[in-house]
Amino acid sequence: MKSGQIVSSVPAFDQALTINPRFEPALYYKGVAFEQMGRGNEAQALYSEAIADARSVGKLDGYYASDHFIFGLLALKTRQPQTAEMEFAIAKHLGYTAEAPYLK
Repeated sequence: MKSGQIVSSVPAFDQALTINPRFEPALYYKGVAFEQMGRGNEAQALYSEAIADARSVGKLDGYYASDHFIFGLLALKTRQPQTAEMEFAIAKHLGYTAEAPYLK
């Protein structure tokens, strides 16, 4: 998704979060949009919220590769590179095929 597209998608992320306030992909991409709009503190709060919510419901122990990939991205955004590496490895082990951004 291009920079302008992600910023203009904030209302869609908000709608998704109205339906499911713990939807990690929406929290992540809304945070990315906030970063691109110069709202870094709000972005960090969203990333931290997503990780805290995931931990509180045990989602980090899940079996969905895409969840682990998103958690890896969130860990990178919250300056937790070791956690990110572990989450990307789990995602890959579970069959996720997208390349982790920090490996490019």
